[in-house]
Amino acid sequence: MKLSNLLLPVCFFGLLVPSISSAKPVCPSQNFSRFLNVFERNVKVQKAFTKIPLKFGSYAPNYGNEPAISYLTIDEIDYPVLIDAKTRKKQGVVLTIDKKGTKWYQVNTHSMGTGAYTIEYNFKRYAGCWRLVSMIDSST
Repeated sequence: MKLSNLLLPVCFFGLLVPSISSAKPVCPSQNFSRFLNVFERNVKVQKAFTKIPLKFGSYAPNYGNEPAISYLTIDEIDYPVLIDAKTRKKQGVVLTIDKKGTKWYQVNTHSMGTGAYTIEYNFKRYAGCWRLVSMIDSST
């Protein structure tokens, strides 16, 4: 048998099987609390389950009562966007979860006592999994 006859099926097979790098990420959990637990510990999960562009708000000095809004590309986002529980504990940061609807949760982080570090994270359910859709940084 010719070598070229052996290579043809291998090349053809390669076209049928998608590469591992193009595989769609698997949702860590349908349960929001479990999803958040994985999300906060894994930057790859954060990148995979952040809606791009990410709506980002921040309060600039003398800007008023409304945050300045921008839309960030994946390259403009500073990961990790949400620090894990162990790091929060060391830094004195508290996390609270507020269910806003069947497909929407608001997660807030703030520093104990001073409140100087305050970030609001909004997660919505899209296409079978949770996605970070917006962040508002109220840190002073």
